[in-house]
Amino acid sequence: MLAEYTQKKESLQENIEKSKIGRQNTAERAALTKELTALRQKKDQLKLEIETYKECDPDVIEEILPSHPQTPGKLIAADDYKEIQIPRSSRIPHVKCPMRQANKVAKEAANRWTDNIFSVKSWAKRKFGFEDSKINKTFGIPEDFDYVD
Repeated sequence: MLAEYTQKKESLQENIEKSKIGRQNTAERAALTKELTALRQKKDQLKLEIETYKECDPDVIEEILPSHPQTPGKLIAADDYKEIQIPRSSRIPHVKCPMRQANKVAKEAANRWTDNIFSVKSWAKRKFGFEDSKINKTFGIPEDFDYVD
């Protein structure tokens, strides 16, 4: 049994010596090791930065935002929309990113008002027989007025 362990030890020593071949401490190896260490530190720094801005990820935002009660197909009125409250447990104090949802609500509100303007124009055409160009000129509506994409 002792002979078996001695043989195993010698085998491991030989493997260590073989693995040291090509791993001598040279200037090139030291430079590469230093570069590897610097890259690992940068990687850790970037991971921390990504973690800082994790709240801005649209998937994460959808998970942590409360759903607004609305009927299907009905847009949220801007007056009904309050500031988005992100739970404290998932909030990073210096990063606020409810802008995506706010932008979506603003776009929906703009399209709702655009729809209202088109409805009024249609009503004025039917009721008074005005032309589009005259209505646009009277109310200062640009010719390229359209829904927000």
